[in-house]
Amino acid sequence: MIGFAVVLAVAGLLLVAGLFVAAGKIELPRPAARRHFDLHAKKALLSLALALVVGLLTHMVVAALAAAVIPYLVPALRLKNPQAGAMARLEALVCWTEALRDALRTSGLEDALRRVSQTASAAIGREMRHLVHNLDPKVGMSTGNALRVLADDLDDPSADAIIAPLVLAVEQQAKGLVDLLSALARAGRGELTMRGRIEAQRSPMYLQVRIVVWFSLCLFAALMLVARGYMSPFTTAFGEVVLALAIGAYASGLYIMLRLIRERPEPRLLHKENS
Repeated sequence: MIGFAVVLAVAGLLLVAGLFVAAGKIELPRPAARRHFDLHAKKALLSLALALVVGLLTHMVVAALAAAVIPYLVPALRLKNPQAGAMARLEALVCWTEALRDALRTSGLEDALRRVSQTASAAIGREMRHLVHNLDPKVGMSTGNALRVLADDLDDPSADAIIAPLVLAVEQQAKGLVDLLSALARAGRGELTMRGRIEAQRSPMYLQVRIVVWFSLCLFAALMLVARGYMSPFTTAFGEVVLALAIGAYASGLYIMLRLIRERPEPRLLHKENS
């Protein structure tokens, strides 16, 4: 099949180019850009390798293209708790709020923010280091704007629920900031408890969808690699179209299942600052 040969040729050329990049023959100027590129380069290499292997074994272009997408779907197909990271950040932020409350009893607000943020949990360590940088007098940013940038860095409605009242208290020069932080910490603990109960009820759903997804993928792979006589009709042009429709229907069903078990994002209280 001419189309299949063209796909293999293009994939081979891209694979050779990727090997040159991985070997360091193509240099990238910035370390951050290089790390970002290396991550995508590894996925691209794995994607091309899977496409070549599946294509050579099955002689089906659609199957090769479907295999090439798998490395990009693995994070979604792991079906881990999608709220785990958000809950870890919220818990770290609650601990930060409690530490800030205690620090305000012996020091001013900006000094307390710098001191507490430097020892924040690793879950929000990067964001807190950015906050400390913005609070530097050389930067010239107000405390309220620095807290708004912190909310943008966290990009979580639950974090906004803690930071927004703190921004208002700072900008309005409100008294009783210690009591406000105590109330915010209690509210954060309550939300953590509630979200923990919700996710505990969702855990069996993640497991059920994971079993269905991986069983069907393994069965499909076994049919393509072992039962070649059964899959031979799909090597024709019409068979490729039917296979593409079947894979599209399966992908649509998987997408719907993932949407059903995952929480929809809530609108944020604080809008992103214009850079």
